[in-house]
Amino acid sequence: MLTFLELLIGVVVIVGVARYIIKGYSATGVLFVGGLTL
Repeated sequence: MLTFLELLIGVVVIVGVARYIIKGYSATGVLFVGGLTL
């Protein structure tokens, strides 16, 4: 069960990655997400 803080951090991370992808740094976004997944 996720706490509110963990959900909030997750949303912030997702928004941050989305911003990078939208700005055109898709490669950086993919590597960042891949690093978090691994």
